[in-house]
Amino acid sequence: MRRTVSAGFVVLTALAVGLAEESSPSPADVSSPVGVFAEVVLPSDAPPPGPQSPVALQWPWVYPYAASNNAPRNIWLDAEYVLWWSKEARLPPLVTGGPPGSTGILGQPDTTILAGATDLDHNHRSGGRFTAGLWLDYDQTLGIEGGYQFAGERTVHLPVGAAVRPAEPILARPFDDAQTGLPSSSRVLFPNLRIQFVDIASSTWFQGAEFSVLVNHWHGPAYRVDFVGGFRFLELQDELRILESSKIDRNAPELGGSRIYRSDEFAVRNRLVGAHAGLQVKVMTGPFFGSVLGRVSFGGMEQQLDIRGFTLVDSPTEAPEPYNGGFLALPSNEGVRDRWKFVAVPELTARLGCTFRHRYTLFVGYTILYWAEVLRAGDQIDLTLNPAQMPISPAVMDGPNRPEVLWRETSFWIQGLSLGCEIRF
Repeated sequence: MRRTVSAGFVVLTALAVGLAEESSPSPADVSSPVGVFAEVVLPSDAPPPGPQSPVALQWPWVYPYAASNNAPRNIWLDAEYVLWWSKEARLPPLVTGGPPGSTGILGQPDTTILAGATDLDHNHRSGGRFTAGLWLDYDQTLGIEGGYQFAGERTVHLPVGAAVRPAEPILARPFDDAQTGLPSSSRVLFPNLRIQFVDIASSTWFQGAEFSVLVNHWHGPAYRVDFVGGFRFLELQDELRILESSKIDRNAPELGGSRIYRSDEFAVRNRLVGAHAGLQVKVMTGPFFGSVLGRVSFGGMEQQLDIRGFTLVDSPTEAPEPYNGGFLALPSNEGVRDRWKFVAVPELTARLGCTFRHRYTLFVGYTILYWAEVLRAGDQIDLTLNPAQMPISPAVMDGPNRPEVLWRETSFWIQGLSLGCEIRF
């Protein structure tokens, strides 16, 4: 009986040892069954497995996912100084002169045009352009951009007076008499009035702003082509002011010895509110690049015309008395008026530059913009006047109600050379 129990115990022990050897993996078999994770212990001097951690973004809220080591710089800021030139402003004949005894009527052999009847050049002026943009993805296929540009106001003065024109002692304001249909002048209408000084000031101001969406269509290692479109605003302001100082002879039957001050102001504003669409091509070779942007702005344009006239009579015996109306700005054409029309404005911008350290860029550029069907202040002057509308005029009201609102349109262009810098983040 004891032998039987001992034999059974030995058999059970052998079976247990065999089962234990079958359930434990051999050293050569490192694979694990499904659902079981094997822990591999590496030596302490071995490098950590897998790729390194991604580089953190400076502004993580801009992109919702992590950046790699070679992520592009997708935020840019531009600033440019621009030297602008623009089309000259056209002026009608405004002041004439002549020897003693002359009348200053246009067409007379002794009449000289002292101001007007020519193009008034505003020369160059300083301005600027500022741009900020953002690519919305790392591949730079969709982005947004906003910008603003301006050409600073430039005022040109044309002073005319005895001290300025000593060879022309007689000054006059020419016009066409609406009652007679003949050329005339202030010397004929007011024979006792002596013009002492006339100052003509012309000023122009231009600005523009836009918000654009950039969509890349083609790109490669050395080039890219983007479609540009969005909202556009353009504004052109033009003003003309004529100030006259004169005096009535002391022996005149009325207002003898009085001083007369006249003011005529013509101001126009052209505002385009609409859209723009274009194409931008950029070519790169190493750190150098060249780009061309061609686009057309289109939409509704508001034309606003503001005409004001004023006369002040300063009598030696009475208090100064103001009157509505000047010489060219009279009740028939005074006031503020506006109208709307559809226009298209083409524009071309080119740049050449160089990029340093993948972040900083210096460039030079050229821009030209052409704007058709705009109002300029000098074109709104109607030289056909009914003298009965003029303050202190001896004429009796008769004939047509002139001057009138002309709404004369012309073209305008502006071009500029720029020097700018860009920084990317």
